[in-house]
Amino acid sequence: LPAVLISLDEFQELGEERYAKARQIDDGANLRQGLAKADLNDSQFRELLETQKQWNELRFKIDQEFQNDPSSSAYQEQLSVLDEARDQEYRRVLGTEVFDAFQKEQHPSYSLMTKYANLWGLDNNKIDSVYGSIRYYEKTVQDYQAQVRAIEAQGQMVDWEGVNKNLSQFADQTQQALQNYLGQDSFNKMDRNRVFRFDQYQTHEPAL
Repeated sequence: LPAVLISLDEFQELGEERYAKARQIDDGANLRQGLAKADLNDSQFRELLETQKQWNELRFKIDQEFQNDPSSSAYQEQLSVLDEARDQEYRRVLGTEVFDAFQKEQHPSYSLMTKYANLWGLDNNKIDSVYGSIRYYEKTVQDYQAQVRAIEAQGQMVDWEGVNKNLSQFADQTQQALQNYLGQDSFNKMDRNRVFRFDQYQTHEPAL
């Protein structure tokens, strides 16, 4: 679940203790709502709430550390590691099937498609198929970016122009496949409403 991060000035005014209590209340409400279909017992809910609390605290520290360099590859790598650790804990508590269903329900593209299915000419099969394509694209790009960061961390030179070209080509191929599957009209409506967020996964060469 995405954390709502306040500014550093707001955090200092609010105070760490009051901020932590406010986040805990908000996290509890979000968890209850997001996992309404999961039939959690009290023990499972407490475990997930504690996991989310720890994620928020660590995410805040990372954001503070890289507040002057948000495009840093190290920043993105730490966020990826943090998210993966949280997801593993969620999967352990919920089980793979329930976790996958929860993750799908929380995905912004899936939520938009279910909300506007009639307007965009979508049925359940199309929604699941498009969601699967989006998740495959996201996972492939994330794995590729992690590989690039690992190469850079080893002190090797990275061909950033080539990296961006590969990502651009993969995005174009995925968009074309979705356009062919959905038809031009439905694809355009969904694209205008940010169902397809290919731009947020682009990699850029760090500033020198």
